[in-house]
Amino acid sequence: MTYPHVDEPDEQSATPSVSPSDGIVSGEIPPVAQPPTRPKSLLSSAAWNIVAMVIIGLVGFVTVPIVVRAIGESDYGLYLLVGSIGGFATLLDLGMGEATLKFTAQYYARGDIRGVNRVVGATLSIYAVTGIVGGAIIIGGAPWIVRLLRLEPRQLALAADLVRWSGLAFVLWVVAGAVRTMPDATQRYDIAGKVRIVMAVIQGVAVVAAVKLGYGVTGLVVWMVANSLLNIIVAVVIAKMLVPGLHPWPRPTREGLREVFGYGVFSSVNQVIGTISMQADRLILGAFFGTAEIAILEVPKGFLLRGVGVFSAAGAALFPRFSAMKEGPAMRDLFLNSTWALLCFSLVLFVPTMVVLPEFLRLWMGPEFAAQSATVSQIIAASMALQGAFVPIFGLLKGTARVHWLMIIYIVTSGVSLGAAVVLIPIFGVMGGGYRQWVTVWMGFVIVLILCRKVFPAAGLRAVAVMCLAVPVAVATLCGGAFWASWSVAALHGWVWMILAWIAMASVLAACLWAANRVLTGPDGAAAQLLTSAKMHLRGSAGSVAGVQRK
Repeated sequence: MTYPHVDEPDEQSATPSVSPSDGIVSGEIPPVAQPPTRPKSLLSSAAWNIVAMVIIGLVGFVTVPIVVRAIGESDYGLYLLVGSIGGFATLLDLGMGEATLKFTAQYYARGDIRGVNRVVGATLSIYAVTGIVGGAIIIGGAPWIVRLLRLEPRQLALAADLVRWSGLAFVLWVVAGAVRTMPDATQRYDIAGKVRIVMAVIQGVAVVAAVKLGYGVTGLVVWMVANSLLNIIVAVVIAKMLVPGLHPWPRPTREGLREVFGYGVFSSVNQVIGTISMQADRLILGAFFGTAEIAILEVPKGFLLRGVGVFSAAGAALFPRFSAMKEGPAMRDLFLNSTWALLCFSLVLFVPTMVVLPEFLRLWMGPEFAAQSATVSQIIAASMALQGAFVPIFGLLKGTARVHWLMIIYIVTSGVSLGAAVVLIPIFGVMGGGYRQWVTVWMGFVIVLILCRKVFPAAGLRAVAVMCLAVPVAVATLCGGAFWASWSVAALHGWVWMILAWIAMASVLAACLWAANRVLTGPDGAAAQLLTSAKMHLRGSAGSVAGVQRK
């Protein structure tokens, strides 16, 4: 994308050259020593992340209705509520997971395996302590925790047992995080994607088997523990394969602890605030209404979050890439282009989805469930359509070690969002969970502009606001209105018509977004660069396949 009033780099500040085949902008930094495996391109990483998230979403699409029908909305709501309570065990991470990813990516890019081991050993040492302490608190406090919720009498004793199991599961999950980040840190998202796909299929088969064999919600929660143990084993095997010489066991050193704590303290605060904010809907609904209302809100919201996961996964490769780059024009261009691209991605995913959601829910969960959840689902989908623009700024702040800025953002936005949940959900019930999504979404655009100006002072703020944000939103709004009118008039029903309509709407919107950027920015804009990157990547892949076939 072309931006006016941008200073050109001089020789001393120049960063590595642009490589279209390595994403929109490569931004690679020559390592001190050659790393054991070559990182994949940003385009390849994004593609693998997207494929993995789509397949994971499909697994959930198939399994959720089976599980809900087998155990009922009330018990499924209890399962989600227990997961939320156990999810607070992830706070035992203390921000070390992001710190591990940040420094592992940095040292790995330099070929410094000793630095990688120092960081991993320090993180595992911290987890060994927090895991024991946190696990004991959750398991011992389970009876008191469940008394705070509005549960049926038959659910009280069961819920206490389930909280204990879920607490153990989430503690194990956190511990695995120290080595589970290795594929991301080494920028081998192809391997990470394959692992996630296999684990998702295993998860789907296991939960369906648990309810079909009559184990009910207890079977689902016990599987959490088994799944966490399996993840630890798989994570260690993959990490050892990717990083020869890795020592995946606790090895505390003063330097390692200082590194991860120095970064992790801010990340930990962010994680605490984010976790509380994410779980607020379930907990407030559980306290004021009941577990059935939780299912009505969280089933469609969980499915929509898979879409957020798709564009977030596409942008996940930016964190380690920014960590391995020097600040300069290449980093600026990567940030601006990825902001435009990921906002367009989220708009393409969610604008058509918002239009067809009532029909989708009717076909997926049944007419009665759709009648209760369709409107709030559309409100949530509309807010999620704008959230792609926020992914790159998080990757930039984490990758450039500006987590203290990120902490301020989390405190402000999550505080406002939490306040909205406390006020709106008791008044409006399930609908309040949708309204709160819009309270903070527009704050995100202001935050992106302010931080862009601070990190890249030379960037033209007006051009960023118009080209990266305003134009895509305006185009999507116009297209969305036309889609809504067309869908209402056509009144089509059934899976085939719904899928075809979604594909048609998404294709039209993607073409309009690309054309708008191409017209406004010319051959040097983000749309043109993205198309060139895709062509170069496909040619490279075809050449590699042809070479293998000749051999």
